[in-house]
Amino acid sequence: MAGRRWLWLLLIGGVLISGCGGREPAGKADERAADKGAADQGVADQAAVPAVATALAKPPAKENPDELLRQAKLLEADGKLFEAAVKRDEAGQALLNEGQNLEAIEVFDRTIAHWRSVGEGAREARALNLRGLCYYWTLDHRRAEADFELALEKALRAGEVMAHASAISNLGMVRQAAGNLGEARQLYENALELLDGAAGLEQNMVNMLRILAQMSWLQGERAEAWQLLARAKSIQEANGLEPELILSDQAWVKILDGSNEEALELLRLALANPDALEPMDEVLILDRLGTALVNLSQVAEARATYRLSLDKVRRLEWKGADLGILTNLCRLAIRFPQQEIDEGDRDCEALKSAVHSADPNRQASAYHWYSQYLAKRGNFQKAFEAGERSIELQETLRSKLKGPNKRSAFLEDRSTYFRRQVDLYMQAHHADPHAGYDLQAIRTSERMRARSLLELWVEPGIDPLTISDQGLIQFRDDRLRESVGGRRGAAPALDLAYLHDRLDDGTALVDLVLGAEKSYLWIIGRDGIRSFDLPPEEELQKAATEYLGPLANPRDSADLSLLWHKGYALHRLLWGEQEERLEGLPPRLVFVGDGELQQFPISALPRRGSTPEKPKYLIDDFEVVHLPALSVLDPFYSPPKNALPTRSAILLADPLYRLDSGSPISLDPLSEQDLSRFLPGGRPDYPLGRLPFAALEAERIVTRFGPRRIDVALGPLASKSLVLSPRVADYSIVHLTSHGWGDSDQIELSGVQLSEVDEAGRAVDGKVRLQDLYSLRWRAQLVVASACQTGIGGHYRLEGVGGLAQGFFHVGARRALVSLWQVESESTAYLMDQFYRQLLAGTPPGSALRAASLELRRQAQRERRPWESPFYWAPFVLIGDWSSFEIPAEERN
Repeated sequence: MAGRRWLWLLLIGGVLISGCGGREPAGKADERAADKGAADQGVADQAAVPAVATALAKPPAKENPDELLRQAKLLEADGKLFEAAVKRDEAGQALLNEGQNLEAIEVFDRTIAHWRSVGEGAREARALNLRGLCYYWTLDHRRAEADFELALEKALRAGEVMAHASAISNLGMVRQAAGNLGEARQLYENALELLDGAAGLEQNMVNMLRILAQMSWLQGERAEAWQLLARAKSIQEANGLEPELILSDQAWVKILDGSNEEALELLRLALANPDALEPMDEVLILDRLGTALVNLSQVAEARATYRLSLDKVRRLEWKGADLGILTNLCRLAIRFPQQEIDEGDRDCEALKSAVHSADPNRQASAYHWYSQYLAKRGNFQKAFEAGERSIELQETLRSKLKGPNKRSAFLEDRSTYFRRQVDLYMQAHHADPHAGYDLQAIRTSERMRARSLLELWVEPGIDPLTISDQGLIQFRDDRLRESVGGRRGAAPALDLAYLHDRLDDGTALVDLVLGAEKSYLWIIGRDGIRSFDLPPEEELQKAATEYLGPLANPRDSADLSLLWHKGYALHRLLWGEQEERLEGLPPRLVFVGDGELQQFPISALPRRGSTPEKPKYLIDDFEVVHLPALSVLDPFYSPPKNALPTRSAILLADPLYRLDSGSPISLDPLSEQDLSRFLPGGRPDYPLGRLPFAALEAERIVTRFGPRRIDVALGPLASKSLVLSPRVADYSIVHLTSHGWGDSDQIELSGVQLSEVDEAGRAVDGKVRLQDLYSLRWRAQLVVASACQTGIGGHYRLEGVGGLAQGFFHVGARRALVSLWQVESESTAYLMDQFYRQLLAGTPPGSALRAASLELRRQAQRERRPWESPFYWAPFVLIGDWSSFEIPAEERN
């Protein structure tokens, strides 16, 4: 075992840490969710111990360091520098294993000099890696990085794979400790590529897979972490390697997923053979065991486990390693304040003293829980400061990730930091309603949402992945100054005064944020802000899901009594038993949702005083427009005047599908398998047929335009190549009528199906997916996606817009009319006809959609159609700017 661990030390020597002193943060459970045994996804990593680095076992020397050094001196006296270097290497490792880092550095200084003098470049590289670890664990990251870079240079010259991989992964460790998770992950992946397939380095492969698994769960990608650990375990089993640390990592993923009983079983297996564990391994497993016990409300056992872990860390004098354990103990004192109050206070105050770690991830967690402790003690001002510091650190971490999905997953995972800060401000607001704490709560909630949107809706020509957070903020500030003449300065915070300017007497903003213990609803109007406490997130999301299920199902939605009762249950939770929160509201509600209530048709909520036999819905009295965030109203999002569209409208409709072609279709260059993979499980199966009323919808829309120009592409002309062409950028209105789908797991695969047959009858790819839109830049004032599920897809709740709607805003659209479930062709054709009737008469788009929905219900009564059910009239929602817009005055030839 010692030999294998020795390879581990040479390879990564503490690499899997999130902070100084070689400690990996383990995760925390959300207070509410933890009571049920679920993990807190928002504070996903905080324990003090390492996943790989501290789980790293440094083998005990056969002789003590003093004896090894004595022998080295004798060998040096005889001029046997090679043999002396071997002894000094062993002594340095033993000192490193005992936590005597400064002493080890002195030993490695001589060791490195000896290896250099005898021309042993590979051994010199390994010793440089070890000395770099000593510097790292004494928090001297500058010298550690210098040693790792020199080790990399020496390893490359010597062709030493293990030392090469070790240096790269150790550099990743330094980047990770600085909060640069994106660069760290890339370095770890490079190290894994070097090791993959190298003979005799199976344990090192296992270690690197563990590192990457930790990076995945740090970034909120738990399924990916589990897959990496499964791969590591298969290598382990094939080579007879010890299972304890993989079991511990798998247990951690189970804790994050809320499966604490399973985690407990895995952790006890990992602790079953204590002789197989090094002290750092044991600390890691004990800390995770404590977290699982907390989540199962076994408080006394959890506290004892944390205490044992803390004692071991302090006895071994691992500098900075107590931060995560103190965070856990403080969190325990917050959740269970009635137990050992004085001791809990000491833990939290000790946490304050230990918080100055070099690792922003662990600092963020510590500041977060310290803010909660201060709030419990009634010190809100200090709690606000600590909470804001926590959020700043999280935003720094997120800004250094690469790729929009990684950033979204990370922010989603850490959203609890923001939500609890909102809760702190609202607690203070209840105590002092006139101090403006509700505004601070709204701003904090908006910061949680706005960052994703800032990247998503950034000005055409600016790639958000190539510039920093600060760069984006500066760009936004410059645009603010241009748009408002500098009248409000360059403050990056949400400008609520500007929001008030955007509102007229007929419009109110309704902003919802969900929380574990309490949710909040803010209504912002010309006359000020009203704040309301709502039930917890779990209750609201359950009610939303129970209504949306039958609402989006054509069979269940026919049961109007079932539908009414499910919808009214949610209505009461949102608006109050007596609808008191709707009192005095103007006719237009601009709704900013959260969670399951983001992509949700609140206009279809039944009203108090109505019945299933005589239903009345919110839409009967209110126009509802959806926003992904209040920041959409910021002048930053207003396109420059010279970017306005120059052409009126383009309509792509009634695409031609394979079944519609009268002649055989050659499947070259697309095979049957190629075609079907564009619509994987959960979407319409091939072959698709023509939508029965698509041609009628197109005909009616063209008629509504009258003398105005509208360019039309029907059948095979309604093609993917047209949508992706520069031509579409010039249109004010882009309308698509086709099949569509949303993908909840991979939002990039959400899309619409345009013609899969060209004018010559050849098979072509007609699927326009979200990822296809990212390279486009449109000037559209309105995009209408008259297809199924064009407004849903994706599982990152903070992005605010789902499916293709996300792409429409990314390409530059100001508004999008999209659907939330599978729509029926005939009723949709009628709805679109009525929508354009209103829109082209000058009605604002949200009002036009409401009028069209009401007319569809009236038509159902006149013709005895089933369209009175909200299944038919409620799937389409308007997202974005609700104001009227001018359509370029082009006339037909």
